[in-house]
Amino acid sequence: MSAGKALGRGAEEETWWVIGHLVNMEEHLFESGLLDQAALVRDVRRGFVEEWGRSLGLDGDLLRRDWCVYKHAFALMVHLQEVGCGEAAFKAPELALKAHEVFEVVKSFVHDLVEYHRRGGGR
Repeated sequence: MSAGKALGRGAEEETWWVIGHLVNMEEHLFESGLLDQAALVRDVRRGFVEEWGRSLGLDGDLLRRDWCVYKHAFALMVHLQEVGCGEAAFKAPELALKAHEVFEVVKSFVHDLVEYHRRGGGR
């Protein structure tokens, strides 16, 4: 993959991006002191995540238990995309390629975590 080329995504990954961007938006609003707006985005994000989990057949208790892992993975994927395809990709193409490698590892991890939760999450 060349630096600056967008990573291809399908419908499954697009839902991850929605969640990742909602997480980032919520955090930025909170950091800016816009607490009411952060709470609104949090409620939207929670509703979307619940529906996402149901659509995949994930147990709601397991999803809530491991939400923080998903949250960080999805937010990380957004930031890796920014490093791999944004301005940094042109200034440091080697770093952009490394960001793509890390992205693929995180993507694989999320797939594995979803499958783990589909199987009952170690229960």
